[in-house]
Amino acid sequence: NGYNYDGTTTGNKIAKAMASTTGWETSNTTGAIGNDQSSNNSSGFNAIPEGLRNLNGSFILQRYIAFFCSSSEYITNNLWLRNLYFGSSQLVKDSYGSPRSGFSVRFVRDATSLSTTDFSNSIIMYPNPVKNMLTIDGLVVKDVVIYSILGKAVLKTSNQNTIDVSSLSKGVYFIKVSDGINVSTKKFIKD
Repeated sequence: NGYNYDGTTTGNKIAKAMASTTGWETSNTTGAIGNDQSSNNSSGFNAIPEGLRNLNGSFILQRYIAFFCSSSEYITNNLWLRNLYFGSSQLVKDSYGSPRSGFSVRFVRDATSLSTTDFSNSIIMYPNPVKNMLTIDGLVVKDVVIYSILGKAVLKTSNQNTIDVSSLSKGVYFIKVSDGINVSTKKFIKD
């Protein structure tokens, strides 16, 4: 869509358009994120080079790389990642990412699901924390999707204001509720 650093529409040269305008290590490579950082972020994505937390709990690679964790596994207990590197012009797909490591997460909403009416305050959800049955009042529910803390859809229902969550493990979840026009996302705790 014209976000390549050189104005072309083919090839993978969009890293500069996604990277923040400050905080990156300097690079002399043409088109790299670290080269002329003031021209970064034309897309508004604003990726910040926070590096990652490795398995022993240390934070590494700040200023050099921005990793984004996916909820999709490529093999058991390893997630797909995307990364931006200070010396490159590409958005890279990585096949390593232990959920136990710390990676950045960016929540993106499809523009077609945006609503001009904020109705989240009119929705009442109870009990919270919940053991078995979660009730939603304040609208006629069309679709419900419940997401784990990693962003993976774990339960979907339609046309129900009372949702059986007894099969979910204890923890924090996000519930996306739609009346067919408006969408609201709320957090709840499964006890």
